[in-house]
Amino acid sequence: MQKPPAPSRRPVIFGVITLLLALAIGAYALLSTRQLPIGSGVALVGGPFTMVNQKGETVTDKNFLGKPMLLFFGFTYCPDICPTELQVMAAALDELGSASDGFTLLVDHGEGAADKGHA
Repeated sequence: MQKPPAPSRRPVIFGVITLLLALAIGAYALLSTRQLPIGSGVALVGGPFTMVNQKGETVTDKNFLGKPMLLFFGFTYCPDICPTELQVMAAALDELGSASDGFTLLVDHGEGAADKGHA
């Protein structure tokens, strides 16, 4: 009577190599992820800007020094996101009550701003 053939080790070796490769890729992805500060209280955006207002006058960040300001980048035709975000900002200002007095809201519609120099 003949012995049945021994099972091949190739599928096992292939599985082990695949598992080790997946672990190596996962470890690399985990360790190379950039960590952002959480709750630092410092904005990760900002800086000087120049815009043209609705009267055609040039305004810069210096016009608003010492004044609280919200700057919103939206689009002239943005039916889904822009109105919702403006409502969120309005609700935040409402929640602040009289503490929101003096806030300036700047809206950059964005369309054609790069071509025409308008914001």
